[in-house]
Amino acid sequence: IGVIAANVTDTRHILDAIGGYHPMDPCSWPFREETRETGFDPHTARLGICMDLGSGEASVDCAEVFERSIERLIDGGLDCTRVSLKLGDAVIDIDPVYNPMARRSIDMVAPDKWPLIDPVVVNLANLSEVESAYSFLKLQELRLALGRTVNEFFEQQDFLLTLTQLNTPNRLDQEASSMILTRPFDMTGHPAISIPAGFATDGLAVGLQIVAAPGDDVRLLAAARYLEQVLAL
Repeated sequence: IGVIAANVTDTRHILDAIGGYHPMDPCSWPFREETRETGFDPHTARLGICMDLGSGEASVDCAEVFERSIERLIDGGLDCTRVSLKLGDAVIDIDPVYNPMARRSIDMVAPDKWPLIDPVVVNLANLSEVESAYSFLKLQELRLALGRTVNEFFEQQDFLLTLTQLNTPNRLDQEASSMILTRPFDMTGHPAISIPAGFATDGLAVGLQIVAAPGDDVRLLAAARYLEQVLAL
């Protein structure tokens, strides 16, 4: 699911505890930090800027906070390049890959707790009942293709900066907005982090998402720590 912490430093402490290879997780692999560039050099780092990933129009408040954040980073001497990275349609196409995952997650919940499950998850689980194994395999192929697209981006840039959400957070009595900007990297497994970037006119927080290449978790956190200091609220 991910780590929620008060700051980037705390997040790094948690990564130190849970990161790397573990025999109980066949998908884990050791991040060979001793052979990787793990620091962040603000003079050489290449930051690709794409506010919405071609996924829709950001709210005025979120767009303004994002642009002010980028201006502060540029004023701080960082190499920020506007890029076009359209992932919205691809994410929508492979969205049903979540459905069987939702079904399995519900299977692991005690029946007496089912009334507490988020209706959104229940709906996804129900949709999985009408999907075939063949369609699921096709979705997995699309997911891999999405990963290749993002990998190609990191051949030219060291980090990707986007908004975390297109809109400000919903109130508890409002419908939650889709996490369309974080979902691509849920799908591909690229390390990503959201840091505070500012506040909308209604006082709600706006986040800046930073994404890095596969295995660059440590360098991502170093970059996030630096940007956190530049954008200190």
